[in-house]
Amino acid sequence: LTLETEVYHNGKSIFTHRRENLQANAAGNYPETLISGLPLAKAGVYQVICTVSDYSGTGIKAYKFTVEGVRADATVSATPSLKSGYGIWATVNTITKNTAAARVVAILPGGAQVKMERTGGSGDNLTWQFPANTGKYANQYNNKFRTVSRQVFVPVKWPDNTYYTIIYRVYSPTDALLKEISSQTFINGNMYDDDFTVKAK
Repeated sequence: LTLETEVYHNGKSIFTHRRENLQANAAGNYPETLISGLPLAKAGVYQVICTVSDYSGTGIKAYKFTVEGVRADATVSATPSLKSGYGIWATVNTITKNTAAARVVAILPGGAQVKMERTGGSGDNLTWQFPANTGKYANQYNNKFRTVSRQVFVPVKWPDNTYYTIIYRVYSPTDALLKEISSQTFINGNMYDDDFTVKAK
């Protein structure tokens, strides 16, 4: 028996495999044929055509299936403007299909990276924020506003009337980059503008 297997992707032939001299066992069953060397799967419609032939004739059977591609989207909400020296809040929402968002990394100006923490959502819809701030001032902030401080602080010397741009990269469990987005925070003044010193009369 001869088995020829043809694989088509969106109507275009991408692979052909032929195996000859297949012999049936005592029960009349032919051995399983494994095919290797196929191209990596892509989104689209696949058709597999198997043609078997022997001395008595030829038989053909076709199989058709669709491969759905990986889809990922993300949105970000961040502090629109502030004075340098203060902290930016940001929330990234990821929406994926046929994969999962495994991690989100924020790239700050200058190249420093901050691994964001998953703070909400489930399944394919997740929410990510900066890691919780620690230390004396973070504790004071948390106690005063009854929250968890999750901010990235803008250097106090950051130029006035410019943007502080943060890039957010979403990765899959296999570390493939799924999506890249960014936020811009306008810097108008600095924290020392709020430092008022009153002279005693």
